[in-house]
Amino acid sequence: SIELLEQTHSDEAGRFELVGRSRSNSNWRPVLNIYHDCEDAKNPGRRKMNFLLPRKYVTEGPTPQVNVFRSRIRVAIG
Repeated sequence: SIELLEQTHSDEAGRFELVGRSRSNSNWRPVLNIYHDCEDAKNPGRRKMNFLLPRKYVTEGPTPQVNVFRSRIRVAIG
């Protein structure tokens, strides 16, 4: 089954921060889903992008051991 760990909205500059926690002890992989409401006149509507995050961003315990994952994603298509 899929467990939603966190959700948020980006700020005016498109930045966001997420910290997800799970009580599950199973071997799982985090997936980052980004939804974008495109105002493109040719193809208006909502877009969904999925990113499988590397295992190095999954740690055990209440405090994340690795706390930086940065990437730029251009979602505006013109």
